[in-house]
Amino acid sequence: MELSGFYGLVYKACVWIMRLAYVNILWIAFTLLGLVIFGLGPATSAMFSISRKWIMGEESVPIFRTFLAQFRADFRKIFYVSAILFSVGTLLVANLMFFTKGDVLLLQIAKVLTVNVAIVYGIILIYIFPVFCHFELKTLQYLKQSFFIGFLHPAFTLFLVLGLLGMGFVFLKVPGLMLFFSGSSFSLWLTWGAHKAFRKLESKKDRLRVAAPSNRTAS
Repeated sequence: MELSGFYGLVYKACVWIMRLAYVNILWIAFTLLGLVIFGLGPATSAMFSISRKWIMGEESVPIFRTFLAQFRADFRKIFYVSAILFSVGTLLVANLMFFTKGDVLLLQIAKVLTVNVAIVYGIILIYIFPVFCHFELKTLQYLKQSFFIGFLHPAFTLFLVLGLLGMGFVFLKVPGLMLFFSGSSFSLWLTWGAHKAFRKLESKKDRLRVAAPSNRTAS
């Protein structure tokens, strides 16, 4: 018998809390299983894949089986993407630390350029895993597509960042929640946002396809 009203809402909330906690624990476990370096990318991809299925309406998806299958299927491909992101991120941090140590004009210019690159890098980080789980592309194309989507939706990207900061603030205030909800809540939030962006892009493409014949006729 399905519950309705207030008790139904409470039941659904409890189910979602358990789902998020379960996925988060799997994410941590598989990341550690891959000694972090080899496991973080595939485990994160698997977590985002489950979030995507939830957003697409597949709420009853078998979590462990889906997580394990996605972890195995995308291991090599997402490892390459993660390696690029890790290398670039490490280089950006090193450059920022170096360029902030001096007031020489050349260092200040390099600092501004590095900050701009860091902004691009941040946009890519926001969309990279939803893009990876949604599209079938080559390695570098995932990076380009992620930036392209974020660049076309700056206000929405900022909205997603504010949401991440809000959740991060809660986790800092209640550190115990991080073990159960840090990755999975971020994943669900970003997947929801990226799915909205994907739908907007698809609708724009559809409008262009419809408008193209009439434009050719008019010419």
